[in-house]
Amino acid sequence: MNRISACIITLNEERNLRRSLDSLRAVVDEVVVVDSGSTDRTEDIAREFGAIRVSQVDTIRGTEKLRRDLGQRRLDLVGGRG
Repeated sequence: MNRISACIITLNEERNLRRSLDSLRAVVDEVVVVDSGSTDRTEDIAREFGAIRVSQVDTIRGTEKLRRDLGQRRLDLVGGRG
């Protein structure tokens, strides 16, 4: 059976993240949140929802960090939203 991983890239998404993570619960096996330096409660909310990895990256190296993080995933399918 295929397992699915979702990736969400965030920056100060405190107002939207809870709703997004809640909608993913029923359809993915794990959520990877790659944060771009949020100064609000984005990271705390991601952890509350059990996000597998919460990383803080700068925007210049963000793509490289995201590829490395996703390369560590053991699941068969990774979905993303930018």
